[in-house]
Order: sequence, then C-alpha cells, then structure tokens
Amino acid sequence: MSTKTCSCGINETGRWSGSTVRLLFLEKEKVGNLHTRAAEFASVTGATISITSAPHATWQSEVFQDAGRNGPKNFDGYSVKGNWIPSLVNDGGLADLSGLIELGNLWTDLRWLDIVSVVRDSICVYDGLIYSVPVDADYIVAVVRDDLLKGWGPASLDTWEEFVAFAEAHHGKDLNNDGEADYGACIDKGENYVH
Repeated sequence: MSTKTCSCGINETGRWSGSTVRLLFLEKEKVGNLHTRAAEFASVTGATISITSAPHATWQSEVFQDAGRNGPKNFDGYSVKGNWIPSLVNDGGLADLSGLIELGNLWTDLRWLDIVSVVRDSICVYDGLIYSVPVDADYIVAVVRDDLLKGWGPASLDTWEEFVAFAEAHHGKDLNNDGEADYGACIDKGENYVH
C-alpha cells in the first residue's frame, strides 16, 4: 500500500476508509478552499466526503435548521462563521471536540497550538470547550497614515474610540490632493469576502 500525504503533511493513508462524512458548506465560489481540502482529505484518508453547497442567501438558515435542537441532523459538519458557534452550541447543534483534539484522535498531525491564539480562543472555544477547527481566519488591522497622525494630536491611536475620532476628523477631506473628498477610514473586503 502506498502512503499519501496532503499539502499540510498529514499521512493518514486509509485511516477513514469506509467512512462517509456529510458536509454542508457555503457555495464553492465563496469557499473553494474548503472544497479543495475536503477532496484532499478524502484522497489521503480513504473517506468518502459528500458536500452539499448552500447559496450565501440561505446558508445560515440551512445550517441552523439542520443543526438546531429539533433539526434532522442530515450533516456531520458545517462551514460556519465563528460568531454562530455560541448559538449552535446552545441549541445542541455542535459536538464537543475537546477530547478528540487533546488526545490527537481527530487526526494525528493536528497542531492545535499552532493556531493563532486569538482564533483558537475566541472562535473555536466556547465556554471552555472546543467546538470547531478553523480552516481560514481573517484579520482586520487598523493602519493610519503617519503624516496625518503627526498633525492629529496623540502619537498613536490606542483605542477604537481614538481611531473613530481620527477617522471622523479626516472624513470628507481631500487626503490625497486629487480634488475629491476622501473617506476617513476604509476596509477592503476583497472579492471573496462573505460577511
């Protein structure tokens, strides 16, 4: 028997042969990486992965209807937003993965402590127990133009209140000398941003 490894280095050849996992994911156009990783997992482990895709407009309601207290539980796993986890846990829809992860029984090469602590602690863990494993996480980092900050007052913006005050003070001004009023703060959501 040959051994296979996926891009993350996991070698689980045949460990899950004969097992079928049913997943409800957001449509592939939005989370193609999940579909790619599921196919890779299947090829490495021998598991059969059955994916049902939900359009963005109905994704949340489909997850909650299936996983909820009286839901049919047609799926073994879901792609979810981190802020859904408390509601899903409180409604009895997610399994506690703590023992599997702590004992290394989920898969042998999961490096739990390599997951950035803020993601691990604020998204995956709820009420002291682990309910999810992140596939992707995004960060929003506030940056400001140094030249605008120097003329503003405080040497740094240390709170969200200070950032908002800074943005409001610069909103509507021509900040790049193109003759047009500019925004005081902008967030680039990217082409596949789903929130």
